[in-house]
Amino acid sequence: MWLMQQRTPQATAYNVPLILHLAAGIQLPALAEAVQRLLARHSGLRTAFVSGADGLYQEVCERDVLCRTFAVGAFSEQTWRSFATLVFDTPFDLATSALCQAWLLPFADGSCRLLMNLHHIVIDGWSMNLLFDDLVQLYDDALHGRANAEPLPGLGTLEFALWQRQWRVDPRYRDQRRALAGLHRQQPACSPPLVAVREPGPQARLYRQPLGAMRSAALDRFCSQQRVTRYEVLFSVYAWSVYALTGCERPRIASPVSNRPLTEFEDAIGMFANTVLIPTVLDNSMTLDQQMHRQTATVREVLALQDVALADLVEDLRLSSSSALFDFMFVLENTDYARLARTSLRATFELTETVQAKCPLTLSVVDVGSQLECWWEYQCSYFDAAQMTSVNQVFQQGLDLLLEKPSAILDDLLTPYRFSLPPASQGGSDAAPFGTLADWFEHQVNCTPDAPALVADQQRISYAELDALADTLAATLVEQCPLPEGYDAPLQVVLYLEASVEHIVALLALARLNLTAVPLDPGYPLAG
Repeated sequence: MWLMQQRTPQATAYNVPLILHLAAGIQLPALAEAVQRLLARHSGLRTAFVSGADGLYQEVCERDVLCRTFAVGAFSEQTWRSFATLVFDTPFDLATSALCQAWLLPFADGSCRLLMNLHHIVIDGWSMNLLFDDLVQLYDDALHGRANAEPLPGLGTLEFALWQRQWRVDPRYRDQRRALAGLHRQQPACSPPLVAVREPGPQARLYRQPLGAMRSAALDRFCSQQRVTRYEVLFSVYAWSVYALTGCERPRIASPVSNRPLTEFEDAIGMFANTVLIPTVLDNSMTLDQQMHRQTATVREVLALQDVALADLVEDLRLSSSSALFDFMFVLENTDYARLARTSLRATFELTETVQAKCPLTLSVVDVGSQLECWWEYQCSYFDAAQMTSVNQVFQQGLDLLLEKPSAILDDLLTPYRFSLPPASQGGSDAAPFGTLADWFEHQVNCTPDAPALVADQQRISYAELDALADTLAATLVEQCPLPEGYDAPLQVVLYLEASVEHIVALLALARLNLTAVPLDPGYPLAG
């Protein structure tokens, strides 16, 4: 994560934006005190990552991390999002300790928004739950004037780094490392990386849709009957949906894991999570049930070796660290975003409108209490909103088909989707920006007059020079071959020229005069 930030220091894909809406009646002084104490309590939130001669160092800053509180009414429902966008679109400098920032925006009606911006390098999903619990406890203490009992000293990310360094040279770890690399080497080659269909860029959008209470309950019943987990079922359905959307039969899918192998780290706040790469192979000759169970077996093999750091797997497989390791990510979110609504804070979680994507497509399945929700984060250079609507429908239909008719095959899911797509030859119907070829060429001349337009042997002709030649020929034709007055019938002009600069100049001149060129190839055999 540190390396990725160094490669693209302006990226915000690993910013973790939190927006909590607190209803009217919240006690602002108590909340401000709680947030301030929360940031001061956890050293992981005050950690900087500094490059040294021997590698990367963690430095804990002892200064207080401030929670900035604005005046009541400084922001309204109409204006606060602009400030939030400014906050969340600002990249972090990992060498500073300001990797967790907080702002309180109180509104005139007594409600407020709490904005927290963290870098993923200091927080993971498991830690978010701990952070929420601490915030509630500190708010209640401040509200009732209770002294805060400081938590007993525990292990944190510094101790985890030391333990991990020792664990990575342990023979048992080396055995796991070899086993994971061997598992990946046995798999068929992955599908080629996705290619952006628009100008590459990090900008992304979030498409959020409920899975439905009945479908969520049916999923849990199916898991109980089949002795599988939500994760295992939903991962398989996600792979089928990716196949429908992209045609990738062996998509490169990654997934985060909590990576807290020792109970001593369970209550620590920081970034402990690891990322695993899960091989995926689709086979239309198998039923959905068979495919799900085969995929589940692979998932379990990988997760049994989840302690192996992704960096070590990349090294063992000799994968290129300069290019993306995966195109897709699947996340079964372990953060309980709904828990704060059930506390004295009565806070609801809101999503930011601006995001940058970690990969072309990520599906996060979030438990919101009464049901599951699907959060599709998609990179705009690869996918659009219509495709997200379609892939979400395929995901829901695939899950329904697996739950209700597990003997179905993949074609039963994909055929209706594929027949709903427009023909491959059917393009957009937007009006052309220019009416004629001559207008197109004139626009290019104005944009890049000195750029090379034509190369013939050793001769290079710029757009401006080619334009002047065509203009001269057009003027000569008008002068030497005038049309009868009032003649408006379509005209064709035969060109009998070898491929040459003169041929191109003639075509442009005729286009400028709105005449139809009929080129004849001098190399074509003459009629007998």
